[in-house]
Amino acid sequence: MGPRPDFFSTLLNRKLIEAEAFIAENADYVAPGWQVYAVAPHIVEFSQGASDHNHKRLRFTASVDSRSWTKERLWP
Repeated sequence: MGPRPDFFSTLLNRKLIEAEAFIAENADYVAPGWQVYAVAPHIVEFSQGASDHNHKRLRFTASVDSRSWTKERLWP
Protein backbone atom coordinates (compact mmCIF):
# COMPACT_ATOMS: atom_id res chain seq x y z
CA MET A 1 0.00 0.00 0.00
CA GLY A 2 1.41 3.39 -1.03
CA PRO A 3 1.38 6.76 0.70
CA ARG A 4 -2.03 8.23 1.52
CA PRO A 5 -3.40 11.04 -0.71
CA ASP A 6 -3.37 13.50 2.23
CA PHE A 7 0.42 12.93 2.46
CA PHE A 8 0.86 14.28 -1.08
CA SER A 9 -1.50 17.19 -0.41
CA THR A 10 0.45 18.13 2.73
CA LEU A 11 3.78 17.76 0.93
CA LEU A 12 2.58 19.89 -1.99
CA ASN A 13 1.31 22.61 0.35
CA ARG A 14 4.58 22.64 2.31
CA LYS A 15 6.65 22.90 -0.91
CA LEU A 16 4.40 25.70 -2.18
CA ILE A 17 4.84 27.65 1.07
CA GLU A 18 8.62 27.17 0.88
CA ALA A 19 8.71 28.36 -2.74
CA GLU A 20 6.55 31.41 -1.99
CA ALA A 21 8.81 32.34 0.94
CA PHE A 22 11.92 31.96 -1.23
CA ILE A 23 10.50 34.21 -3.96
CA ALA A 24 9.35 36.77 -1.37
CA GLU A 25 12.92 36.93 -0.01
CA ASN A 26 14.57 36.85 -3.46
CA ALA A 27 12.22 38.85 -5.68
CA ASP A 28 14.80 39.21 -8.47
CA TYR A 29 15.72 35.51 -8.56
CA VAL A 30 15.70 33.78 -11.91
CA ALA A 31 17.02 30.24 -12.16
CA PRO A 32 20.23 29.88 -14.20
CA GLY A 33 19.42 29.28 -17.85
CA TRP A 34 15.89 30.64 -17.56
CA GLN A 35 14.62 33.53 -19.63
CA VAL A 36 11.70 35.73 -18.67
CA TYR A 37 9.33 37.07 -21.31
CA ALA A 38 6.22 39.21 -21.09
CA VAL A 39 3.65 38.32 -23.73
CA ALA A 40 0.71 40.52 -24.71
CA PRO A 41 -1.18 38.57 -27.38
CA HIS A 42 -3.89 40.06 -29.57
CA ILE A 43 -5.03 36.73 -31.02
CA VAL A 44 -4.86 33.27 -29.42
CA GLU A 45 -5.97 29.95 -30.93
CA PHE A 46 -6.73 26.74 -29.06
CA SER A 47 -7.37 23.22 -30.30
CA GLN A 48 -9.38 20.79 -28.20
CA GLY A 49 -9.00 17.17 -29.21
CA ALA A 50 -11.84 14.67 -29.01
CA SER A 51 -11.83 10.87 -29.09
CA ASP A 52 -14.20 10.91 -32.08
CA HIS A 53 -11.72 13.10 -34.01
CA ASN A 54 -14.24 15.96 -34.03
CA HIS A 55 -11.58 18.38 -32.78
CA LYS A 56 -12.65 21.91 -31.92
CA ARG A 57 -10.62 24.96 -32.86
CA LEU A 58 -11.28 28.26 -31.14
CA ARG A 59 -9.83 31.72 -31.75
CA PHE A 60 -9.94 34.51 -29.20
CA THR A 61 -9.31 38.06 -30.44
CA ALA A 62 -8.65 40.98 -28.12
CA SER A 63 -10.58 44.20 -28.50
CA VAL A 64 -8.72 47.37 -29.53
CA ASP A 65 -8.31 48.40 -25.88
CA SER A 66 -7.45 44.79 -24.84
CA ARG A 67 -10.15 44.83 -22.15
CA SER A 68 -12.33 42.13 -23.68
CA TRP A 69 -12.04 39.12 -25.96
CA THR A 70 -14.20 37.84 -28.81
CA LYS A 71 -14.54 34.06 -29.17
CA GLU A 72 -14.78 32.56 -32.64
CA ARG A 73 -15.25 28.89 -33.43
CA LEU A 74 -13.02 27.89 -36.35
CA TRP A 75 -13.85 24.20 -36.62
CA PRO A 76 -16.26 22.45 -36.87
